[in-house]
Amino acid sequence: FTTFFPPHQRKSDTSRASAQATAPKFSARMVSVLQAIYDRGHIGMTDEEGQGLLSLDGNSYRPARVILAHNGMIRDSEIRRKTKSNRNAAVWMITDKGSRFLREASHGK
Repeated sequence: FTTFFPPHQRKSDTSRASAQATAPKFSARMVSVLQAIYDRGHIGMTDEEGQGLLSLDGNSYRPARVILAHNGMIRDSEIRRKTKSNRNAAVWMITDKGSRFLREASHGK
């Protein structure tokens, strides 16, 4: 199982220590976010939709989504959907790399 570290200030020893301490929980959250986006298939998911589906606030959901995108496991589909506040939001979709990661994780590789 790959461990992902939450965003932190690399020059701060306390920030780095906090990131290391929370890495297992953060990694599990990232897999949950990735699985939720995968489960939506070609429909994809906005941050707001993902937060609602997974019962996470934005400060928990967004950092996981940002790292998934940075690692090429999800991508901005360039589709936009309206949020509850009538603003346009990016629709995120899984990539082949993200699908492979989930397959390998489910097979214990």
